[in-house]
Amino acid sequence: MFQLNMRTRRRKMVSVIMRKDHLQNHVIAKHTNPEDVKWFQFEQCSFRTKQKKYLKIHVDNKHTAL
Repeated sequence: MFQLNMRTRRRKMVSVIMRKDHLQNHVIAKHTNPEDVKWFQFEQCSFRTKQKKYLKIHVDNKHTAL
């Protein structure tokens, strides 16, 4: 577990407790150059994402028949 102390726009201090994997996912999603990321691409459309779980969600929502 990690505890992060951050300032919000209103200058209040906020403490956030995160698991290590959440922090790693955040760093990949927000602070990694697009050229350095392994992209997950769906072959039937132009959708791509930095995280595999979002590819699965996209496929389930957009390409799976009800």
